[in-house]
Amino acid sequence: MNPNRCPETVYEDHLVKITFSEGTSDHAIVAFSGIGIKVGGLPQEEFRKSIPKEYSVYFCIEKSPSWYNDSFKLIRDVLNSKIRQRGFSSVTTLGNSMGGFGAILFAGYLPNCRQVLAFVPQTSIRPDIAKFERRYLRYMEKVRNWSVPDLIPHLRKDISYVVIVGDSCPQDIAHVERLTAAGLPNLHVAIFSGCHHDLAKNLKKLGISLTSIIQAAVKDPTEVNTFVKRLEEQKKERNMENRTLVTP
Repeated sequence: MNPNRCPETVYEDHLVKITFSEGTSDHAIVAFSGIGIKVGGLPQEEFRKSIPKEYSVYFCIEKSPSWYNDSFKLIRDVLNSKIRQRGFSSVTTLGNSMGGFGAILFAGYLPNCRQVLAFVPQTSIRPDIAKFERRYLRYMEKVRNWSVPDLIPHLRKDISYVVIVGDSCPQDIAHVERLTAAGLPNLHVAIFSGCHHDLAKNLKKLGISLTSIIQAAVKDPTEVNTFVKRLEEQKKERNMENRTLVTP
């Protein structure tokens, strides 16, 4: 995928916008947007410059964030149709925060989806379900149809879930604990030390390539934890080098 090329819009209405960029392999990535990146008032395609160019990509944007409650059936049906038409042999879902919620949610409903890579995902934004979560009340109040109030019932044992969070955000850790309690055999959790909810942005600042993490998750989800630990060690080495440089 050429990061400078605008993805083609394959579906759009008042709720969602789905765009597509064609790669060279028969593996597709579906990237779900969160609430953080906006141009002209609308969320934009997240991870556009970070996804390895050989993969075809569907970018899924929910125009009015409802954590995909108001658009669940629509997005599920459109993506199913598009993926089947193209005949992709395998699919990975990807997202950050609300997008991570979407990546986990839709993985169980897309053909040939075997992996999920979710950065700092929520499992629910409703305090009656996740009592520790009160960050998104203003969005919760606008949800018209609670079709997917909780991720947990939508988890599947035949999918590999890679979840990456920072250790400095209590809510993100609590969501990971809810996922862990579900007893999934293929849940792989990696925790970056010293990072908060804006983990993806922090990794970029630290010089850690999101592309390399995405590639690792697609190739072998079971190795992502080892891969992240290696990145952590590299980060510590860079910090030590920086301290040495500023020591009088």
